Amino acid sequence: MPIAIAVTPPDSSSSSLPLKPLSNVVSSVDGPPSHLNPRTPRPAAPTHLPVAGWQIIAEKKRSQRAQAIPPAWRLPPGLVPDDRLSVVDVPEECGLLSPRELEITGEEVEVLLRKLVEREYSSYEVTLAFCKRAAIAQQLTNCLSEIFFSDALTSAAELDAAYAQSEIPRGPLHGLPVSLKDCFQVEGVDATIGYTTHAFDPARKEDESEITRIMRECGAVLFCKTSVPLAVMSGETYNNIYGYTINPHNRNLSSGGSSGGESALLAMRGSPLGVGTDVGGSVRIPAAWCGLYSLKPSSGRIPTSGLKDPLPGQEAVQNTVGPLCASLGGVEAWCRAVLGCEPWREGDPGCLPIPWREVEVPEKLCFGLVLDDGMCKPLPPVTRALLETKRALEAAGHTVVELDLTSPFLIRRILVRVYGQLRAALTSVGSVFRHDPFYAESLKFALYRSAAARLICDTLATNSEPWPAGFDMFQAMTDPSLPSCFCLSSSGSGALSPSIGAQSLVETSRPLSVPATVSELWVAQSKRTEYSKRVMRWWAGTKGVTNTGREIDALILPCTVWPAAPKYGCIYDNYTSLWNVLDYCGTTLPVTSVSTDLDDKPAYSPRNEVEARVWDGYSPEESVGCPVAIQLVGRRLNEEYLLGVTRVCDDALKAEARSGYAPA
Repeated sequence: MPIAIAVTPPDSSSSSLPLKPLSNVVSSVDGPPSHLNPRTPRPAAPTHLPVAGWQIIAEKKRSQRAQAIPPAWRLPPGLVPDDRLSVVDVPEECGLLSPRELEITGEEVEVLLRKLVEREYSSYEVTLAFCKRAAIAQQLTNCLSEIFFSDALTSAAELDAAYAQSEIPRGPLHGLPVSLKDCFQVEGVDATIGYTTHAFDPARKEDESEITRIMRECGAVLFCKTSVPLAVMSGETYNNIYGYTINPHNRNLSSGGSSGGESALLAMRGSPLGVGTDVGGSVRIPAAWCGLYSLKPSSGRIPTSGLKDPLPGQEAVQNTVGPLCASLGGVEAWCRAVLGCEPWREGDPGCLPIPWREVEVPEKLCFGLVLDDGMCKPLPPVTRALLETKRALEAAGHTVVELDLTSPFLIRRILVRVYGQLRAALTSVGSVFRHDPFYAESLKFALYRSAAARLICDTLATNSEPWPAGFDMFQAMTDPSLPSCFCLSSSGSGALSPSIGAQSLVETSRPLSVPATVSELWVAQSKRTEYSKRVMRWWAGTKGVTNTGREIDALILPCTVWPAAPKYGCIYDNYTSLWNVLDYCGTTLPVTSVSTDLDDKPAYSPRNEVEARVWDGYSPEESVGCPVAIQLVGRRLNEEYLLGVTRVCDDALKAEARSGYAPA
C-alpha cells in the first residue's frame, strides 16, 4: 500500500516550503519502509537462513534505505558523470533544493541556532532542508545507515508549536537537526554497526544512548544515522550491508572511519552537526579527511553510556564521544550543551563531574610542532599544511617550536592500543631503545587478538557472513594455523601490511588465535601507565623550550600521513591512536587542499615498508581537491583550553588568507 511521510507544519499557510505527500513511495515486501517511521513495527529478521542469508538481510536493509528517499528528492540518472571527482557542489547544482533551503544548509551552526531562537527560521523548515540535502548526500557518497525523516519532521513541527505557545526555547540546541553515528541507539531504529546479525533489531526506549537522550533534552532534532565500518573498527567506512562510503571532495578517496558516514554527510552539508566516537582516531581521521572541525575529548568528559559497543567491557583504552562540524563554533556549542545537562548526575556513572569551564587563553602562545614521528613521514600536502600553520601563527606573534617524537621519552615504534583488550604492536626499533626495559619487554600481540578478532569472527558466523575486504589482519588472527610469530601493521583498517623495521615481529608463545590472559592484560596496562607518566613528564619539561614561562600550549602534528587515504589504503594511524592510549584530548583544523602545483612528490627514500607503501601510492593528481587538515593535541581533560587554542590557530590561518598570502 502506498504511504506518505508528509508532515504539515503548524501553520502551513505561512510556510513557503511544504513537504509534498510522497504517495509514490512503495511498500517493501514485508510492509512499509520502517525507516520512515521508527515507531512502525519492523519486519522480523528471517529465520532458518540459507547459506547466503546474510545477503538477503543486507539487500532488505539497502532496499528500505533506498525507499526512504522520496522520489522527488532523487537525483536524475546521469546527472553526475562517473569521472567527476568532487561532488560537494552537486546540491547547489541539481535543482532539488530551493534558494532558501540552500541558504539554510549553508549557514554555520551558531547562525542557525540564533535564527531558530529569533524565529527567522522554523525548526520544521530547517529540518526539511537538511533532510533533503542528506538524501542527496546519501545518493552521492553512500553515507547513511538509518533514515527517519518523518519522525524528525513531526518532532520539528511539535517543537515549533510548543515554542510558539511558550516562547521558551527547548534548550541550547533548540530546533537544530543533528545526525548520529550508527552506534548511537535511538528508539525504534537499528544499530547494526555493520553486522547483518544486528539488523531488524530496533533499540528499545530503555536502550537509548545517553547522548540520544541529551540531544533531545537540548532541543535537537534527530533525523538520521550514518554508516560505519564493521564493528566500528577501521580507519575507513565499509561493511557488508551498505558497502563503501566515499569522500565527497574526491571520490577516489576514503571519507575516513570509523565515523566516515558522519564526515561524508557533513562535508556535503547534509547535516549541520554530527556526533561520532573515537578510540583510535575515529572522529579525527574522518573529520580531517573531509575538511571538518572536531574534538576527541578525554575519557569521562562526555557520556558514552548506551552505545552499541562492539567490545563491551573493554576499558584498557576507553572509547570517547565527540562532535564533528563545519565550524569550530558548532563544536563548542555542542560541548557546552552536553555538559550543561550534567550527565554525571544520573546519565553515565563513568562521566566526570566537570562542567564546561570558561578559560582565558594567553595573548601569546607557544606551540610544539611535530613534522614526522620517525616511522612514517607525512605526504607533501600534510607537511605543507603544518608549515602554513606555523607561518600563520608566527605572523600573529606566537612561537612554534619543532619537537622530536623519536627521542627516548616517546616512540619510535609504539602503539599500545585497543580493539581487543590492549593492542600492543610494540617492539623497539633502533638502538636508542634497546636498553630501555619498557621497550625491551615487548607487549604481546595476544592482547590485541584476544577480544576484537575473535568477537568479530563469532558475530559474523551467526549469519555465515564473510569478512569484508580490508579486514585481513583480524581474520588472520582467528586462524589457529597461524604461527606464533607474525607481522601485523598498525593499520586502522585492520589490513595486513608489511612490518615496520626488521624488529617488528612480535614474539608470542602461543598461536595468535589463543586468547590472552587477564594477567597479560594487567601487565600491558601497567606498561601503558608507565609510558603515560613518561610522556606527562616530557610535556611538563617543554617549559624549558618555550619563551612564555609555561609548557607548550598545544602540540601541532599530522592527523594522518595522507590528506585522505585511497580506498582500502589506510595502513597507518599512529598519529591519532597514540593520544587515545595517553587519553589526551585532540582537535582537527582544516588548513588547505591538495594542489597539483604545490604538492609535487619529491625524491624520498622510505625508512620501512609501510612508509614505502604510503609514498609509492601518492600522486597529487589522484588527491587533487582533497581537504588537508592538521591535529592539535592538549593535555588530558583540558578540552576547553584546547578548543580556545585551536581557535587561535584558526584565526591566524584565516587572517593570513585575508592578507592575500599565497604559498610558493
